[in-house]
Amino acid sequence: MRSWPSSNPESDHTPRRPKTKRLRRVLRKPSGKRGWLQLIAIVGVGIGVWILLALISLFVVNYTILPLYTGGKVTHVPHIEGLPLPEALDSLRALGLTPDTATSRYSKLPEGFVVEAIPTPGMKVKVGRKVKLVVSKGEHLIEVPDVIGMDFELGTRILEQEGLVIGSTEYTFSDEIGRNRILSVTPPPGTQVRPGDTVRIAISLGPLDLEIY
Repeated sequence: MRSWPSSNPESDHTPRRPKTKRLRRVLRKPSGKRGWLQLIAIVGVGIGVWILLALISLFVVNYTILPLYTGGKVTHVPHIEGLPLPEALDSLRALGLTPDTATSRYSKLPEGFVVEAIPTPGMKVKVGRKVKLVVSKGEHLIEVPDVIGMDFELGTRILEQEGLVIGSTEYTFSDEIGRNRILSVTPPPGTQVRPGDTVRIAISLGPLDLEIY
């Protein structure tokens, strides 16, 4: 019996060309400003998460795992912030820790007191570890500059550049200081003050001109 080719397309086993249009649509580059912004946002989030995980891992390894893994005794950094330096040194050495006092900065604490300890107090560390101490240099004081006799605008500019605040201003006659020049400053020049303190100035009106009739 003679057989005829089937007209059913499903019975045709001829290989078909792969449909790549949809694949091209998925893989194509971002189109327009919105597409690029989305791509940048995704990359930025990924980098941020990676940095955060790296910092957390470093913290855990440095302050928890490493002291235990390397063996030896473990202790805690004592609470020494705000103590005089000699007392802080004794506390660290009593626990077998090595103090490093190479760093100092201005602070409200008196000179020679511990401002900060690194690692922070309470942190678990290996005995023998170096502890960095930031020692106070005392308050940052400046001298009131000598602007007496200077032009009013120039003198006030110098005072403000030193970090001082111009407070009240008064005007008075003077036979020695010319008109519109600084006659006096309070506190007087050379006084030790803090940046941000207020100074008062007196401005000369020049000599008093009295007319005699």
